[in-house]
Formats: sequence, C-alpha cells, structure tokens
Amino acid sequence: MKRRSLNLNQPLGRKGARRRVRTRTALLLCAASMAGTLLAGLLGLFAPPGVRVWLSGLASLLFFAVPAYLGLCDMDGGQPSVLPLRRLSGAQALWLAASGALLVCLATLLSDVMAALIMRFAAAFGAQVSTAASGSGAVSLFLPMLLVSGVIAPVCEEAFFRGYLQRAFSRYGASRAAVMTALLFAAAHGLHAGFAVYALLGLALSACVMRTGSVLASVIVHMAYNVTIVVLSATPLSMLFTGLAPAGCLARLLGCAGLCYTAKRVWLARGAREGNREALALTRREMALAIAALALVLLA
Repeated sequence: MKRRSLNLNQPLGRKGARRRVRTRTALLLCAASMAGTLLAGLLGLFAPPGVRVWLSGLASLLFFAVPAYLGLCDMDGGQPSVLPLRRLSGAQALWLAASGALLVCLATLLSDVMAALIMRFAAAFGAQVSTAASGSGAVSLFLPMLLVSGVIAPVCEEAFFRGYLQRAFSRYGASRAAVMTALLFAAAHGLHAGFAVYALLGLALSACVMRTGSVLASVIVHMAYNVTIVVLSATPLSMLFTGLAPAGCLARLLGCAGLCYTAKRVWLARGAREGNREALALTRREMALAIAALALVLLA
C-alpha cells in the first residue's frame, strides 16, 4: 500500500476538517505543559544534583510526552496520522547528526556574546550579574545526564513541539507555525538571557521538519546537540566552548563554518524512497561513517 506523505504547508479542506488539530486544545495542553515544567524547575532548585537529573527526565515524560499523546491520540478525536513521519535516507540522518553536533559551536558562541553584552550593560548601571556555572561536572552523573538529555528529553520535546504543536499551528501558515513553536520551545527552557538562543535552536529544528517532512529529523538534531553538550562538559574541551577567549572563539567559528556545510548537505540530501521499508536506509559507506562517529564519542 502506498503511503501518503504529509505536507505541512497545505491546510486541510472541509473533508479533512476532522483531521485538523484544534488550536484551542493545543494552547490548553501547552499551558499545562509550561506550568508543569515551571513546577519541576522549582522543585529542582531544592534537590541534589543526582535527583535533579532524574527529575528532569520525569518532567519530560509527564509534561511533554503525555500532552503530545493526549493531543494526537485522545483530545482531538485520535489523530496520530497527522504526526509527520516521512522516511529519512541514511545521508539525511548523518548530515542531520553532524549539524546537531556543530550547532553547539554557534549556540555557545551566541550565548557567550549575549552574556558579555548583558554584563557590560548591567555594569554601566552599577548592577552585578552572577556568571557562576549552574551545571555539575560530577563523573557519576555522566551516564544519567546522557540518558536524560541525549535520549528522553529530545524524543519527548520533539514529539510535543515539532510533532504536535507545529502541526496545530500550521493553519496560520508554515512560517508562523515555526516561529510560534520556536518561541514556546524557548519559553519552556526558561525566561533568561539564553532565550534568544533557544528560540534560534527551535527555528532550526522546525526548519528540519519542514524540509524533510519528518519529526525524526528534529529528533536526530536535538539528540546530537544534547549529547555533544554532555560529552563536552565531561572533557577538558569544554574550556573552548565557554567564555570569549581567542582560541575558543576561533574553534567555534570554524565549527560554524562546518555547520554551514552540513546544513547545506541536509538541504540537498534526498529522502528515502517510499518503497523502502527501513526508516533510515544506510549504505556501507554511511554505516562506516556512523561507526567512526560513535567511536569518537566513546573515545571522548
């Protein structure tokens, strides 16, 4: 049976009115998700680092995965078919993973530049801004953080934001839906100096879904980004990705150049044929590259 692909840019007609995700329901679930995320963040302030990691994973399941399930499979009459799940080719998957890893260079550079500007602006008015790091570098937390940040959070967040909300807002146009989803994605990560950076990341993830027609694309990019952050935080290389030292800035600028190349390859890569049963069909060369990349991560 030939599988019909989902076009996010086409609004549904009268015959497909029942297949449309209602915006009112999406906003209600989004409000509940934001409230739950805020509550989990407040509880995390009083929890030890180990408990905080698992609390974050539980919050992702309860406040992102559950609302996505309710919106797609229950509250709007059961419409899981609107979830964009077009097949990805092996080339797309690899270039998406590479883009997610290199996206760390752009995100951390922008974050440090914005933090420096805020500090200078605050100093001009005699205010003081704390720059203490909030992360924990304990080795015992590496595997829990890798599981929660690298697997649980990306899958749950992408199912909710790109899989459900972006489809719910598509009635206002694909571009507006991407912007609205990106802003809500940034708000879910906190209203702080890095809000603009998270909004930019949200736009990049939305663009991946719009280009490929699959939420798997944003999941891959999100996973690669989070795994890179966790791995770097446990190695001395993290010094190159914090602050505005010349060596760190140069390394991240080179990474941004690489990001431009991988993003171009993602844009030009063709998707998998409809006849293929595999969701991600890898050639031998692509499989070798994937194994080499995994070996580098394990070595780090």
